[in-house]
Amino acid sequence: MNCFYSNNDVFIIYLLLRMMPVTDLKTRATRKMEKLSEIEVVEKASKFFDYRSLLLLIMLLKEKHILVSLQENNLKFARAVKKAYEEKELTKQKEAEIECLERESIVLQRKKKQLLLKVQRNTIYKNFLDQVTKKSKKFGDVWELIGRFDTLLANREQLLLKENEGQELAETQRRQHRYFIEEWSNHILQCNNQLSSLQTHLDQVRSLAFKWVCLTLLLPGAILIPTLHVMHIQSLVICIKIKLFLTFNSVWILSYG
Repeated sequence: MNCFYSNNDVFIIYLLLRMMPVTDLKTRATRKMEKLSEIEVVEKASKFFDYRSLLLLIMLLKEKHILVSLQENNLKFARAVKKAYEEKELTKQKEAEIECLERESIVLQRKKKQLLLKVQRNTIYKNFLDQVTKKSKKFGDVWELIGRFDTLLANREQLLLKENEGQELAETQRRQHRYFIEEWSNHILQCNNQLSSLQTHLDQVRSLAFKWVCLTLLLPGAILIPTLHVMHIQSLVICIKIKLFLTFNSVWILSYG
């Protein structure tokens, strides 16, 4: 582009030099011819300049188109690289999933073999149940027999549960019975202690009464009060004995009744 402009400048300078006035004498016809020639040259130069301008514009448009094409190619290349990377990552993910599925398939195959072995080993039980069903008149097929067996197992579980509940209730009652016996034993012991204390007091009163009896020879009328006191104490002792007897009988009835 710089070369084109420099040539044009030279050409314009040449035209300007040609258009300068000439000092020699020329005729009007000659001057007219020269003027026409100069106009023709200017028109050719103008056409040439327009052509070169159009050519330059075309070159600029081509360069712009090339730049746009390069940018589009770069974008396409970037998208292609991104897509290739994503496809590569997706391929790795699929390969990992395939490996995981292969491992799971191996595990499932092993489980399948184990289950087949169990089925083969348990075939004898199935044959036995078939024979039992054929010989028995109560069951129509094996599943009815299995249902009956499940029902019996459920009943057994319920009976065991009730037995455990009964044992717990019996244990609770035994604990309550032991507590009741201990409580009443303590009460009886307290009553015995009270009876012993009263018996001691009775002995003391009897001794005192004996002394008073001895004194009755001297004081017949003074014996009345100790005698009444002794009778009162004896009545208390009799009441306590009766109470202990009734308590013991009630405890015995509750324990062994």
